[in-house]
Amino acid sequence: MLDWLFEKTGIKLVEIWVAVPNLKSRAIPERLGFQLEGYLRDRMLANGDNCDAAVYSILARDWTQGRDQD
Repeated sequence: MLDWLFEKTGIKLVEIWVAVPNLKSRAIPERLGFQLEGYLRDRMLANGDNCDAAVYSILARDWTQGRDQD
């Protein structure tokens, strides 16, 4: 999907917001090479409670460079 977004649509940046306590979900953008941009306080609901969001992003140029190295 990221290949399609960057190559076909011209999008330059993708962000993923993940609930801070959700370690399994946070592992996905980390494994894909996204960078942790920071935390947003009380931005998400997890199990009925407000929690902080971890914001990850990747730029098209970083995604392409990472793919060229594989």
